[in-house]
Amino acid sequence: MADSILILGGGFVGLFTALHLRQLQCSCPVILVDRSWSFVFKPLLYELLSSEVKLELICPTYDELLHNSGVTFVLGAVESIDLRQKQVQLNSGLQYSYRHLVMALGSTTGYLGTPGAEDHSFPFRAPDDVFALGQHLRNRLQLAAQTTAIAGANIAPSRPRA
Repeated sequence: MADSILILGGGFVGLFTALHLRQLQCSCPVILVDRSWSFVFKPLLYELLSSEVKLELICPTYDELLHNSGVTFVLGAVESIDLRQKQVQLNSGLQYSYRHLVMALGSTTGYLGTPGAEDHSFPFRAPDDVFALGQHLRNRLQLAAQTTAIAGANIAPSRPRA
């Protein structure tokens, strides 16, 4: 569809651009491409870590979010973009022509050149990151619970004097 609006990336910018274009009753077909089946509502990832909400609430599928919207969802990762020919090649072999291209591909975790930051921290951008951090915390708590004494320390609760 050479007359389409092709949106690469289904994060906040890509998803809301697609929905807004449909709300404006844009006459061009709108195609949203993302490499995942699900949107990730990142502001609530901490609630997934604390088990306050279920995964389905934070990561709804694009099929759910785009149902009856008129936006076509395509699962795939961008292999190449030819700006002169106005074509995008996906890793699946599919190729899309477009009239307008929206690039909303997101970002990666940045460590700002801080030595050791990548080796000693957890990214917090996706459900897998949340589960890895949760497992790490459970392992540390279990290890702490198994520790019966701290060498050379006499730790007792202190009470204020009357």
